[in-house]
Amino acid sequence: SEYQMITRIISALIAAALVIASYVIWSIDGLKVICSIAAIGCSYEYTRLTLAKISAPVPIRIQFFISAIAVFATTVLRGDLALYAFVVLAIGYMILVLATLRQNPDLERAHQLLNVGLMGLFYTGLCTGLTVALLNFERGAYVLFGLLLIVFSGDTFAYLTGRLFGKNKL
Repeated sequence: SEYQMITRIISALIAAALVIASYVIWSIDGLKVICSIAAIGCSYEYTRLTLAKISAPVPIRIQFFISAIAVFATTVLRGDLALYAFVVLAIGYMILVLATLRQNPDLERAHQLLNVGLMGLFYTGLCTGLTVALLNFERGAYVLFGLLLIVFSGDTFAYLTGRLFGKNKL
């Protein structure tokens, strides 16, 4: 509906204003804080939208969320250890999934939980951490703003194109 389109545009403008204001007021540190808050929100939403949707047991959801935040934090604070943190926490996630399903072995269920969890750990932990780590480079803020512009523009134009020309929902 038109209301959804307006809401989407307003939320994108508010997000852009927050990012720009944090940079103007607090420089790179402000961007790191805003991006860190967004990364935590991303991990939470991923947990809620995917793991909860496939009825992952609560301990698996909690372990995933904590692992994603730990991978993110390690990537931002100690980039040289990011891959190690990712691998160790991914193995921990796999062990928990397999231990949880030990009583009721179900290969399809294990496959589903592992795929969703490991991809999410990569996406919400490592990728968001690497995005924030860009800010440590000399022109990192410009790269981040360019990435955000691409994402916001692509999202907005995909939505508008779908609303104006799309017939079938994906």
